[in-house]
Amino acid sequence: MRVLQYGVGAMGSLMVQLLSSRRDVSIVGAIDIDPDKVDRDLGDVANVGQRLGIIVKEPGALRKLAADVALHATTAFAENAYPIISSLIAQGIKCDHYHSGAVLSASKEFGNCVRPRSTGQTLWR
Repeated sequence: MRVLQYGVGAMGSLMVQLLSSRRDVSIVGAIDIDPDKVDRDLGDVANVGQRLGIIVKEPGALRKLAADVALHATTAFAENAYPIISSLIAQGIKCDHYHSGAVLSASKEFGNCVRPRSTGQTLWR
């Protein structure tokens, strides 16, 4: 599974630490707004204990990546997370577990993302 990590703070770093230990996961990119993290190796930023060869980029550098999943960990509040998640979807990472990927958020207000096959509309509950 190819993963994009969006947000490399406390929660995002823990996600990276876990993901970097798995053989069935390949981290393909990382995004953060903190200037102290941008342009540094993700392994150093997330305290993995080794370099991962992935450079943390700012959101403006986000391009379509061949990611199956984007893990979002920037805020716990839906109002602040929604524009970020929308930008990920606009960049080609779709919130659609039936076809080509998903955006998973650590934002507690989102609950579950559901996309029924019949409508294709994303519903938040």
